[in-house]
Amino acid sequence: MASTVTASTLTVTIKEDIDLNGQSYGSVNTLKIPSINEVSTRIMNVATGGTNVLAFAGATTKGTYHDTDVRYIRITNLDDTNYGVIDITGGGTTGVRLDPGASFSLIATSGNGVNTFIDGGGTTIANMTAIDIVANTAGIDVEVYVATI
Repeated sequence: MASTVTASTLTVTIKEDIDLNGQSYGSVNTLKIPSINEVSTRIMNVATGGTNVLAFAGATTKGTYHDTDVRYIRITNLDDTNYGVIDITGGGTTGVRLDPGASFSLIATSGNGVNTFIDGGGTTIANMTAIDIVANTAGIDVEVYVATI
């Protein structure tokens, strides 16, 4: 059976808009990522002890994304009180705080995807292998969105 899914272009738009003292300040940036043929989205609870959110390897397997196919990742903290820490593993671990209501995105438009993408040790770009999140004080809900080719 041949697939009936037709690849399409993902449009990512980032917009800031504010008026201060009668003057408008803002910006809109749009990026188009072609050839997307798979999108995964989920809302999940993250524990204070940590939760594996995404895994990457050289081939797609159950629960694991093919690292060279991943083009876009967005993680949004849906909690209104507690923050989480995103731990990105690859050549070491890099932690990023995710405040309540905030989003974190990774965009990999090169043909490598998230392969040879992260510098966890401070010296060499390495393959991203996992993203874990650790909730700070109490469990948090996060939305995870992944687009692949």
